[in-house]
Formats: sequence, C-alpha cells, structure tokens
Amino acid sequence: MFNDYSRIYVQRKDSIKTARLYYSINSGETVIGNIHEVKKPSGNFKDKAMKLVSLFLLNSPRIIVESLVFHVTAGAEKIGYIQKDAGFYKDLNLYSVDGSLIATVKSTFKVSTPSILVVDQVGDELIKATGGYGATDFNVLDCQTGNQISSIQKRSLVYESIKDNLLEHDVYHIDSSKLSSNVIFALLGAVIALELYFHGGR
Repeated sequence: MFNDYSRIYVQRKDSIKTARLYYSINSGETVIGNIHEVKKPSGNFKDKAMKLVSLFLLNSPRIIVESLVFHVTAGAEKIGYIQKDAGFYKDLNLYSVDGSLIATVKSTFKVSTPSILVVDQVGDELIKATGGYGATDFNVLDCQTGNQISSIQKRSLVYESIKDNLLEHDVYHIDSSKLSSNVIFALLGAVIALELYFHGGR
C-alpha cells in the first residue's frame, strides 16, 4: 500500500463537476492514491433532517453533520473505506474492502490540546495524535509503547503561479516510514477527521 513511501501527503482537490469531497494522496510530485466521497442513496431522511437543523447553527454544515462515505484507493486499487454517520462530531469507522472493521477514529475538541485517538476493531487503543492550538501539528504515539511513530503537519505548498498559491488547499504531511498498512490507513482516517472537525473541510 503506502508503506513503501517514507513520507506522503494528502491534499483536498476541488472539482467544478461535483460537490463531493476528493483528496489526492501524493508522494513528492506523484499521485499514489486518493480518498473520495461516494454518492449515497437519495432520500436518506436522517441526513435531510440533520441538514435542516444545521442551517440554523452553522455556516457550512454539510461536511460536519451529514453521513459520509469515502473510498480509499492506492493507485487504481480500492483498499478500504471510511464511514461517518449523520450527526455532530461522530466517530469515523475504517473498513477493509470486504467490509470488516479495521479501526475507529475518535476526536477530542479541546482548543489548546486537540487530539485524535484510533482504536482497533476490539477497542484497544492503537495510536493517539496530539496537537496544539490551531490543530496544524500533531505528534502520533503508539499507544502500546508510548513512543512517537509519526507526525501529521498541515502546511501550504509553494507553487509557481499566483493563482495556484491562492486557490490550492493546504496539505497534510504524514511521516509514513516503517509503519504498517493498518497504521497508515488509521493516519489517513485521522487526516479526514482533522479536515471535517478541526478545519471545516477547508
């Protein structure tokens, strides 16, 4: 999967063709995968009700309150998916291609010390990412050993054109060296949680 790369980054990409969320997964200049929101069956009453309630509470509600499903691909191969139920600040569940639960991403929204905890399919703590004010830099610890195994950093890239510098989204850099496929998948889920809950999908 992505454990062949020592460092990867995730960046949201906008499309005029669809309002659904799409993130490219890159290593250097090379696109090595993506995380993309898939269309859900129409007529989901709970989603419609949550949207209606959220109109009175938030400026940009759909990303936070609507149920979401993302497919995760490496190259052309689907490797799993990420699911969020309708509601405010719901956990994200990570599944394999066959639908088996791999892990659950739980977020804590403290302004000074935001954190993301990932537990495995039986509820044991797998990794914990702890950040500071602004939720742009996170240290990732192995919950079993207490050792730092990775980091997530939200940064702007520098482009040649002024237009790209103004319009392109920031990227999430992930240190992916010497990590298992499941841990990297968990880190990708953590990035989506950061996007949805800490940075409003922007």
